[in-house]
Amino acid sequence: MPLAAAIKPVVIGALALVLFVPVSMIQGLIAERQTRRNEAVAGIAEGWGGRQTLTGPYLAVPYERTRTEVVRETVDCKQKERHTLRTDSSILMIPADAVEWTIDARVREKARAIYKARLYSASAVVRGVMTVPARFGLPDAAGDITWGVPQLVVGVADPHGIRSLSPLLLADQRHAFETGPGDSPLPAGVRPITAL
Repeated sequence: MPLAAAIKPVVIGALALVLFVPVSMIQGLIAERQTRRNEAVAGIAEGWGGRQTLTGPYLAVPYERTRTEVVRETVDCKQKERHTLRTDSSILMIPADAVEWTIDARVREKARAIYKARLYSASAVVRGVMTVPARFGLPDAAGDITWGVPQLVVGVADPHGIRSLSPLLLADQRHAFETGPGDSPLPAGVRPITAL
């Protein structure tokens, strides 16, 4: 009996070791299939576009502010003033007062080999009201301001996914859109080609 009791754990250990080989092979196969699936989905998304996030619309107003800095210093027991001209560039972002988004989304599947990915297409209509304050909200004491061209911007996470853009309708005038930098909060965006 003592010999049988000693052999039993050895046999169980040997069986566990033998079964571990096919289990590790199956895990390797699963990992390989998951990698291939992720590559297939990424390949489908590359041609279609990545995840989308939309922000805005907002008015981006570039400007340069020029101001004179006065530094008083004492040189040879005499008070002297040194005037330095400083110019800063910045962009004001004025959000819309009210925005109404109407989005019609459709979901479909696209396959590559045995792998499938869900894709969506959405048509978005944006209506809004924007109040632009005097001097775009900068106080009169802000310095000498040189204004750039204001542009209406809609932030888009992945402009590659845009299939078509309807023109902006503003005061019965149509302005075509183009892709470009979104300034903030998204690095990409769309804006009218012509200045507002």
